[in-house]
Amino acid sequence: MERYIEIHRNKSLRLENVLINNIVDTLAYSGKNDREANPISLEIEVEKMINEIKVKGANKIGPVIQYSGSLEKGGKLEINVALMLQADRFINNLQFPYIMESCIKVKDCMYTRFKGLEDDLQYAYQKIQVEAYENDIKLKDSCYTIFLDSDETGNVIVDVFVEKE
Repeated sequence: MERYIEIHRNKSLRLENVLINNIVDTLAYSGKNDREANPISLEIEVEKMINEIKVKGANKIGPVIQYSGSLEKGGKLEINVALMLQADRFINNLQFPYIMESCIKVKDCMYTRFKGLEDDLQYAYQKIQVEAYENDIKLKDSCYTIFLDSDETGNVIVDVFVEKE
């Protein structure tokens, strides 16, 4: 697979009928605050989400999306990590840990498409940071990582959106 990082300064992201699993809330609820002693399997969490969508009579559309961000609340920094999947329709009556958003719009983002080894994905985030720094662009602490494709050799195609301030 050809390896490259393509970057753009002005992209928007729109997601519809989004099933969200806030991993930090899920860990706190399950008592698994010690991540080393009780690691969470993202693959298992995604499978649970797909099953939840199917059980509710809907179908998953599109790839897995990972959201990460931080927020200061009362002088404390809160980290949020969420897994997201889009469905073909809005789903009501979800049980914890899931919530549903009809539409998520994120305008004015730095964007990169990364093709390469999954182990090198951090370079996509770093390239966005360098591009923002060189062009005096302020970024928020929110990032949407969309896993488009992967193969058995560890190569991936990933879109990364980082919201500008």
